[in-house]
Amino acid sequence: MAIFDFIKPKWKHSDPRVRLQAVREMEPDSTERLQKIAITDLDMRVRVEAVQKITDEHLLTDFAASTGDSPVIEAARNQLNALYQESLFRVTDSNTRKQILKKLEDEEILTVIAEEIDDPDIRMAAADKIRAPERLCRIAESHCGLKTGLSIVARLDDPEHLKRVARNATNKKVRKQAEEKLAETATAGHLPEVEARKEAELTGLCRTLEDLENTWNWAVAEDLLEQTAADWRTLNPEEDHPLSDRFQAARKRIQDRLERLEREKQTRETLQSLCEAAEGLADSPSREALSQMADLEARWKKADPTTLPDSAAKTLEDRFRKARKSLDTHLEIMEEQAAARRRAKTGLEALCREAEALTADSDGADSNGRWSSLQDRWKTLYVEDPETAPLLARF
Repeated sequence: MAIFDFIKPKWKHSDPRVRLQAVREMEPDSTERLQKIAITDLDMRVRVEAVQKITDEHLLTDFAASTGDSPVIEAARNQLNALYQESLFRVTDSNTRKQILKKLEDEEILTVIAEEIDDPDIRMAAADKIRAPERLCRIAESHCGLKTGLSIVARLDDPEHLKRVARNATNKKVRKQAEEKLAETATAGHLPEVEARKEAELTGLCRTLEDLENTWNWAVAEDLLEQTAADWRTLNPEEDHPLSDRFQAARKRIQDRLERLEREKQTRETLQSLCEAAEGLADSPSREALSQMADLEARWKKADPTTLPDSAAKTLEDRFRKARKSLDTHLEIMEEQAAARRRAKTGLEALCREAEALTADSDGADSNGRWSSLQDRWKTLYVEDPETAPLLARF
């Protein structure tokens, strides 16, 4: 235990276990403190716990869109989705529900909404955002209503999924529609085995990229993009293949996101470097530091911190401004000290002249009293300094 742990709040304790427990005991409305912990704490568990306590949507959105700790990003995303889910079930206005639904991408939560929501339009909209056929089958089995059930059947192509809906759907008409589609598939005949396998593999590649978007596992994104592109070329589908647009659209969304994350990373690294340089100037203030700080400020503007999520930009901006303010304060103190030395030197020179005049008139009346007064005044003014050392010898 560090000596300062006795006077610091528990969330600043040197032991991460103590900090973790302190965060767990915090109220969710301690937003600013939780934000600071989520950004600056050295322990991953503490950062994740702080994010899980935050209820501010904008702040969580910034964390979810940021680069850096993937567990923190995942925690922010999960917390956002939980807030969206809770809000969607709490409100009753259909338009508000639709706006919330637009923000949701987690297919498990969308499935739960489609299974449990009492609004048929929202149920349909939630199901429309789901790509996984297994989840669509689950919805068909959960009293989803005729409209949503028929929409699901129309989107299913795999005979096994159609069989599942035909067997388990809660709506009789939905089961019948699935049976008819199965019969049509059987009548038309299946694709040759090789073509069917190829179609399944192409669909799998599309889902692999879409799953990557859904999980935000960006650490493997570049390798996965390269591998899926190679696999796609190996399968060599026609350019106008029905799945080509789906595959290329998913690739572009991921590539765009990766490029944005890379730009954010470079901007973050640049701003952190500028903060360190500004703090170095503040720790070693000098006249030259002012022009150097001005150069750092120009480079800061050029780096454009607005490209970062709001919370990250604000943290770095506050750090940089704190260093600038510290430099200004140190320079003001230095100037005050220099002015005090100049005043002292002027006073000491005057005392030297008085002492020299007194020496010339050493036989004058009350010379001892005047010497004593000069010495007292000298002690009051004198500060040891290279410029005052000659004056001391002179005095």
